[in-house]
Amino acid sequence: NHSVFKSLLFMCAGSIYLKTHTKNIEQLGGLIKKMPYTGIFLLVAAIAICAFPPLNGFISEFLIYAGLMYMLQIKSSTLFIPVVLTIASLALVGTLVILTMSKLYSISFLGNPRSEKSENVSSDVPISMLIPKGILACLTLIIGISAPLISIIIPITSFSYINSGL
Repeated sequence: NHSVFKSLLFMCAGSIYLKTHTKNIEQLGGLIKKMPYTGIFLLVAAIAICAFPPLNGFISEFLIYAGLMYMLQIKSSTLFIPVVLTIASLALVGTLVILTMSKLYSISFLGNPRSEKSENVSSDVPISMLIPKGILACLTLIIGISAPLISIIIPITSFSYINSGL
């Protein structure tokens, strides 16, 4: 899951650099008007890394939290404190990711251009760079939506595997 949306994030960052020739997001702004497809793909990747449904990042985080909550049900004094600290750490990191991604998107794509570098962008990247990003964006959605179906299929396949004598 992470390899899909993180690859999408890196591709979007590369597209922004290709068009603006800067790595400083403070010099950007208003790119959604000139790079709409890259803006949409970056938004999808940012939502996925923030673990919001229905994208694949949510499924990853949900499984981690579900496993930790399951561990809290085990009556063990040695597990309780590390599990609670892990949950708190993940919540803190999740909050920081949300703040970081909202800052990245709002400064880069929203508002008005803050420098000539973003003002001089004439168009989005070529279609040959948009297609791979589109595929990854679709995969983040497909994986996120189809994850509940996988939980239905796995017990069925594991039951037939166990009963087959293999």
